[in-house]
Formats: sequence, C-alpha cells, structure tokens
Amino acid sequence: MSVTVAVSVKRTKPQPQTQAQTQNMFEVGKDIIKSVNVPAGQESHGRLRLVYAVFALFFALFAIRTVQLGIKGSDAARRGSGIGSWVSMRADIVDRNGDILATNVVSGHIVLRPPQVRDADQAARFINQVVPEVTVARALSDINSGRRFIYIKRMASEEQRREVKIARVPGVYVEETESR
Repeated sequence: MSVTVAVSVKRTKPQPQTQAQTQNMFEVGKDIIKSVNVPAGQESHGRLRLVYAVFALFFALFAIRTVQLGIKGSDAARRGSGIGSWVSMRADIVDRNGDILATNVVSGHIVLRPPQVRDADQAARFINQVVPEVTVARALSDINSGRRFIYIKRMASEEQRREVKIARVPGVYVEETESR
C-alpha cells in the first residue's frame, strides 16, 4: 500500500516596501544615540548608552596608550620611566654536590649615541682616554657618521665602565649586560 501526498505551494511576489517601512529601517538606532529625556518603560536605553560610553572610554584609553608606547619605543617601554633598571635574576647552575658550575657575570658595553653628543671634540677625547685603542680621529668620524648607535667597546672592563658612568659625557653611555 502506498500513499501519495501532493503538496501545493503558492508562490507570491515579494511586496515592495512602502516609504514608511524604508524610513523606519534607517532609523533603527537613532533613539539610542539621542540624548533626550527617556519616557517610562525605556530605561534600558539609558543603560545601553552608559555601556557604550564606558566601552568608548576604555577603547580610547587603550588606543592612546598604544600610540604612546609606539612613539617612546620598546626600550623606553621596557624601562618604564627610566628610574629603575631591568634586572634579571637567573639562578646559579650547580651540580648535585652544590658546587657552582655557572653563574651570571654582570658586564657592559661602552656605546656612543651620536645624535646626543653636544661637544664632539670633548666626547672624542674622552673616548680616547677611556678606550686607548680608539683614536681621536676614529671617534670623531664615528660621531659625525650620522648613525644613531655605535658600540665603542664590547665587554668593557669594570674600570672603563666606571669612568664612563662618573664622567657623564652626553652621548657616551654604558649598556649593562649579563652573561654566563
């Protein structure tokens, strides 16, 4: 026994939208944005406006801070306001008897930042005094090279680094490093 069921589908043409329907379609969110007295029964619109305002405030703060960190650069962001230093504390490597196999050694490089040099002759003479293997002529050519950053001496001795720190010559700095 088989049953056959016939289904008839009536196709209708889509009705064109009236002018009032089209106008309502484009005014959907206008009442949320308006700052008018809210009639009774529509308190949720005021709360929704508050949520929008809080979200916009946090988004603006995030955008401003992102731009600020982008302008300062990663080094300035890492060091914060420059008051403290970035200290990484790595543990000593020891064997099973407790004997130290490896430890951190704090060292540093003497670096030159030519755009920050105020008196090129003084800086060149100072570099030659601290690092005798760098001549005054080479130091002057490095200062006038147009580069933004130059290593004068990598892994400088403690005495050389101390002299640079004490003298505080603009453009000549010590970059602290740690190695094992």
